[in-house]
Amino acid sequence: MQRYFLPFPPPSRRYASIKLSGEIFLAAALIVLCAQVNASASIEGKCSATDIGAVRARILLVRHGDKMSKYPPCEESSKSLDNDLCYDIDAYGNNPALSPCGRAQARRVAQTIDAKDGPIVEVVSSPYLRALQTALPLSQKTGIPIQVEPLVSEDRQLTDPYRAHNAHHASSDAARDLEDLSRAWDRTFSSPPIPTPENNEEYWTRASDAAAALRSRALRVASSNINGTIVVFSHAGPSFSFAYGLCKNLYDDVLEDFVRSFVIGEDVPLDGLAPTGIIRAAFDDRGKCIALERPDNGAWMSLDACGKTKPHQKSYAADPGKYWKPPQSDAEKLYVDRTGD
Repeated sequence: MQRYFLPFPPPSRRYASIKLSGEIFLAAALIVLCAQVNASASIEGKCSATDIGAVRARILLVRHGDKMSKYPPCEESSKSLDNDLCYDIDAYGNNPALSPCGRAQARRVAQTIDAKDGPIVEVVSSPYLRALQTALPLSQKTGIPIQVEPLVSEDRQLTDPYRAHNAHHASSDAARDLEDLSRAWDRTFSSPPIPTPENNEEYWTRASDAAAALRSRALRVASSNINGTIVVFSHAGPSFSFAYGLCKNLYDDVLEDFVRSFVIGEDVPLDGLAPTGIIRAAFDDRGKCIALERPDNGAWMSLDACGKTKPHQKSYAADPGKYWKPPQSDAEKLYVDRTGD
């Protein structure tokens, strides 16, 4: 089945002007989109600008930047506080920091989002250091504190990300970022930690809860009438999970169709979600998803795809339950993928 994905309004930092320009831009886009849909015999159903409604809120799902755990492990004889090209598991545990490339990607994606996707109204992050570091430049640029949300954590991990003093002892860059993060942390917001080790059923429940919580955020923004954007810094697999949970109505609630069309690509193979890749979702005034944009890997590509962290995607055949709970008929194909990405 062919899918269409909407562009998003031009940038503006003034709420009133972005509301007007965004609605004019979107209306034109919807007219073109619906003409395409209505002219195509392969599309089930029809749509109109009135049916789809105007965008009232957006959620951006952003994967973290290049992480140090993708680099070779440090040998005992070569461990150094300033060695940014090997992974010191004794210092970091399962909570790697960003590489120098990853920090550059974080700055670049902050520039992209600030220019294209404003007004930003909320910055949300997984508690893992690599996600927090990726969120930091946008928080600093906009002055919006980071809401640390365990619901958008990495999937199926054996342990949680907290480890006493871990990054302070491993890298001067990470130590400086943690100092800045302590100032950018929204201390009025909290959510309970997730249980670890996390199995498939627990992850599927959390992904559903996360999607519901994010939709509630979108509905709250939509009701404020400012066409605002919520930016969520998370991980590769969970970003696809949340995209499906938020917008599965666009795929008739068929998980396999979503994975085939949005994650892998049907007519033209897709690249997956690269480090600092962005998935954009748009919502109407009822909190219903009305548009889902395929991954934008522009920040990663603009820095020559630096680093060792690669784009992520997994087919439905390889792991039906990677992103969401699959039908019972595919239960025999399931396993617990704890690799993280």
